[in-house]
Amino acid sequence: MGGDRGCRSIATIVGASIMSVVLIGFVAFYYFTVSKYVDMLLRLRAAPLYAAAQYPGIMVRLSAVGNNTVVVMANNTSPHALLVIGAVIVFDDDTVLVVDGGSSPGSVRIETKALGSGEWREAGLPLGLAPGDAARITVNSTGRPVAAALALSWGRGVVVAYAAPG
Repeated sequence: MGGDRGCRSIATIVGASIMSVVLIGFVAFYYFTVSKYVDMLLRLRAAPLYAAAQYPGIMVRLSAVGNNTVVVMANNTSPHALLVIGAVIVFDDDTVLVVDGGSSPGSVRIETKALGSGEWREAGLPLGLAPGDAARITVNSTGRPVAAALALSWGRGVVVAYAAPG
């Protein structure tokens, strides 16, 4: 009987040791996988900021023409192509107009002008801007514009360009 208890004790110790090694291996695998995932997410979050810091190539102007028309102009002054993804215009009465590819109201007109061309042509979002091209977003509104922002895709990042009336 005494030898049987000794075998059970040894089997319990060996089993507990194996389970401990498996548990430590699982925790180590989980830790390294999660740390790599978090590191990747942090790098992806930093990419647009890096691109915005390195990208001086867009000029955005916001102006009110008359009482009911707001115009947002963008010129691509860089040597790289840009993609205008959307726009946001904030008015003095705290209303916000979002202009995007699918849900822009009928009071919004989007146009583009190629470098060297004298005429504006109707376009939609997303809108590609080659170097030297310009975009114009015209909105019929009763509010006075306070600020505008354009969301631009450049390479792997997204850049936001802001403008105030002026």
